Amino acid sequence: MADKDFKTIDEQIEILRSRGLTIKDEAKAKDFLLRNNYYRVSGYSLTLRKNDVFAKSATFQNIEDIYNFDHEFRHIILHHIETIEVQMKSIYAYEFTKVYGPLGYLDAANFSNQAKHKEIVDKANQQKRQRLAHEAYLKHFINDLHQEIPLWAYVDLLTISDISFLYSISERPIKETIAHRFGLTMNRGPEILGQYAAEHGNIRVIDKENGGVVSARNAGLSAAQGDYIWFVDADDFLLPNILGSLRDKTVETACDRLIVGGYQFTDCLTDEEVALSRQRKLPINSPWYDSVVWRNLLRREFLLKNGLNFRYPELTHGEDGLFMYEVGLCAPKSVEIKLALYCYREHSGSAETTVSLENYHKKIRSYIRISEILLGYYRDGRQDPTTADKLMVFLWFTLYVTASLPRKDAAAVLRQLRQKGLYPFHRPPQCTLTHAYMTRQTGCVGTFLDWLCRHLHTRWGFSLMWLLQRPVQWKRLLAARAKNA
Repeated sequence: MADKDFKTIDEQIEILRSRGLTIKDEAKAKDFLLRNNYYRVSGYSLTLRKNDVFAKSATFQNIEDIYNFDHEFRHIILHHIETIEVQMKSIYAYEFTKVYGPLGYLDAANFSNQAKHKEIVDKANQQKRQRLAHEAYLKHFINDLHQEIPLWAYVDLLTISDISFLYSISERPIKETIAHRFGLTMNRGPEILGQYAAEHGNIRVIDKENGGVVSARNAGLSAAQGDYIWFVDADDFLLPNILGSLRDKTVETACDRLIVGGYQFTDCLTDEEVALSRQRKLPINSPWYDSVVWRNLLRREFLLKNGLNFRYPELTHGEDGLFMYEVGLCAPKSVEIKLALYCYREHSGSAETTVSLENYHKKIRSYIRISEILLGYYRDGRQDPTTADKLMVFLWFTLYVTASLPRKDAAAVLRQLRQKGLYPFHRPPQCTLTHAYMTRQTGCVGTFLDWLCRHLHTRWGFSLMWLLQRPVQWKRLLAARAKNA
């Protein structure tokens, strides 16, 4: 490819004029191009031209105004970012050192994400080696004192991105203290709940240390005093004035389990938008949707009589599916309401939509544990459709998520499943695994999805799913990684 020819300032002016740009003060334009570089300036003209032809009203002064605005705006932003960066580094170093000491930042045990901690430390150490020759404070600690750099000096090696990540993986008390220094509150939940409790005598607030979803559900069960229990996920909500109708239904039927037959699928907040959300009907006996606890009102006396609670604290996903299976073993008297009364909100920050390898592995660990428990039931003589269906559901969940992993990680999960006797696990004849979404599909797509659902647990079924997942999942992972960078 031929090199670009050198262009004088006069020639640059003529190029702009030949493309339709009006230049009223040629001397001023030449001076501006000389001081700021033609190539750099031309980028600010992109909105004024199409296919290298300027709009009829475009002038050189327009380009200069856009350039100057951008220059001044960046200076304002950078000034405030610098102020925030300096304050954040100083306050973080002070509060962290007060708790863990000057070198506590080197101990990965003081952070929630050891891999991210190592990444930040390695990056800072690289900076330290590069700057050692000409930074006086580095020479002082390393060459003169022969010791590691204390955190209050170490933060100078970190970018604002690094200090942000370091803050995000710090223990909660540290983060709360730092947030308070900036006049912020990390969690207004207790305050809001306290206001509701003060205004409504039938609301009780339970304040407990975060121990995961299983711990939270059991705490609610222990504290409950009403006739029925309804587990509503933290980011979901109920349609107005429905509890009275449901109460009347439970009184009328004296059921142990009242099943909500559908839900509103939404990512909205306002009542007007909820009215426009999509309704989905859920089959009462679906092994898929029978796994969700939020579609069930359960009689508290029935739960206490059968000793039913969430017995496995290690589970982070799918705990409600195992719980509902054990509820079903106790043969509750069940009644279904066909109306879509529950509002299921799915958004980018929810546990089910967060895209990361770490979240995938958490799901897999929970699903494998649940599959082990169900396999125990199955081998102990409960070889009935309920047990078989539920086992196949969680095996499907496990393998579906596994298919999203890199090949090496997926192979490790499959080896683990083989060791536990879970893969391949051939579907028993009495197993009637169906997927409500798939059964509503028509044509070849629906047929293929249903077939894949039934055969994912086989080696060739999983291999096919793994291949199909590659482009989609990696695109999502890369997008999520770029967003969090």
